[in-house]
Amino acid sequence: MANASPRRAQTAHKSNRCDKQTHKLPSQLCVLWLPQRSAHLRHIDPSTAAFETVATPHAALQLDDEEAETQGLAFRKLTGLRVALRPFVAPTNA
Repeated sequence: MANASPRRAQTAHKSNRCDKQTHKLPSQLCVLWLPQRSAHLRHIDPSTAAFETVATPHAALQLDDEEAETQGLAFRKLTGLRVALRPFVAPTNA
């Protein structure tokens, strides 16, 4: 009977185990928002740290989420300005 307890625990452990599956979400189109300027980033010149902004996201630089994150970090390092990623949804003509 002494072995019954560890055996039950082992069986319970096996039944509680689940196989984890990961699903990569599809890439999302994003724009870079500059809160201190209340504008979206349209263009950046890394050699001079010059950049251009626009008021609407439709005219802004549109990147997939991973590239937008990379560009946002580089922009922050280059200029010192805060930058936020915002999802971009193209308008639909209904």
